[in-house]
Amino acid sequence: MDGRAEVAVLDERGLWAAAGNDLGLVRDRVERFLKDSPRHLAEMAKAIDAAGRRVLEREARALRGAAERLGGRRMADAVRRLEGVARSGSLQEAGVAYAVVAKEIRELQQALAELLRGPAPGPTRPGAS
Repeated sequence: MDGRAEVAVLDERGLWAAAGNDLGLVRDRVERFLKDSPRHLAEMAKAIDAAGRRVLEREARALRGAAERLGGRRMADAVRRLEGVARSGSLQEAGVAYAVVAKEIRELQQALAELLRGPAPGPTRPGAS
């Protein structure tokens, strides 16, 4: 069984906890990720095409940090693998790892967009003790 299948796309509880149940902070982080992640993906694709390992690693690191702050553990794991390939793997491996990251980003973007469309929580997010 694939270990990724056991991990949710979005750890919503972790996201709210990391933001101190602050709706404004969650909204800001989510909106920033939704705005910035396509640019990071594009920069990574260019870096793979140009064999720019440093740029690839830098962009991957930025995306991993954003994913971790947002509770996107599956995406963070995929980006961590891409970082490792950027340091020591082949460009073919980087292309394969990039495809997984791109898929995980789309899924996380969708989950985060749904979160923003959902009902606003009260002062304390239900279930986020």
